[in-house]
Amino acid sequence: MKRRFLATCAAAFGLAFAGAVPAGALVNGEHAQPSPEADSVVKLVVPLNAFRAAECTGTAVDSQWVITAAHCVQDVPLKAGRVTVGQGEGARTVQINDWKVAPSGDVALVHVGEDLGLSSYSSIDRAGIGAGEVSGTVYGWSSLGEGASGRLPKASVKASACPTNYDLCANGDGILARTALPTALQQGDSGGPLFVDGRLVGMLSSAVSVDRGVNPESTGQYLYTSTNSLKTWIDEVLRTDPAQAPDPSAPDVEELPTVPAPMPVIPNVSSPSLAPSV
Repeated sequence: MKRRFLATCAAAFGLAFAGAVPAGALVNGEHAQPSPEADSVVKLVVPLNAFRAAECTGTAVDSQWVITAAHCVQDVPLKAGRVTVGQGEGARTVQINDWKVAPSGDVALVHVGEDLGLSSYSSIDRAGIGAGEVSGTVYGWSSLGEGASGRLPKASVKASACPTNYDLCANGDGILARTALPTALQQGDSGGPLFVDGRLVGMLSSAVSVDRGVNPESTGQYLYTSTNSLKTWIDEVLRTDPAQAPDPSAPDVEELPTVPAPMPVIPNVSSPSLAPSV
């Protein structure tokens, strides 16, 4: 995905926090039962400033690494916060001490200071989803949806590679996913995973509005950044160990009011078929 699109994501992120009323999150899905796939889906909370924190969704891909959307962390001034692992009364938190933002695409890897303690971690897709439409599963921890109950919601989607002649997918790293309405994702679900056949194939980057002014919850279309497109960078980061303590000047996110991180919306396509760039 182009860097200018990521910059647009960041701008939308900041504007939304400035005063927009957030829409719903993963709603009208179903609760995910414990499984290796669902257990790897975590909630991230990072401090925006001394007064509030933002939440996103991520996926544990190693004992101390979580993959999420870059727009969840790239403009956060201090590398700190927490990751919540597990559901309900069994949930526990681990402190964030670093993150790395990918050189392209809306992807970041977040490092925690201790072992996440899972029996297994999600496998990064290395082959791509191929041609045609495939069935997949998405998850999102936003407190504006069913995630507020402490139980992880999930939903089924149809996914396909985003054609590279579309401006938003010009780098060949995009996956379009479509929910069955009224199921919808929104704020706080950013960075959440798309799984196909048990493989982590993408992270939620943005919603797609097929016409200007149309609420993306009315379209059910979302853009994910593919893991396959960044597999070399991911492998390199996973081999590193930041080995540092959280920034001592960072506010304690446990004491801050938390708001779901807004999901950027792509408003510049004019038909349900997603008009290609010219």
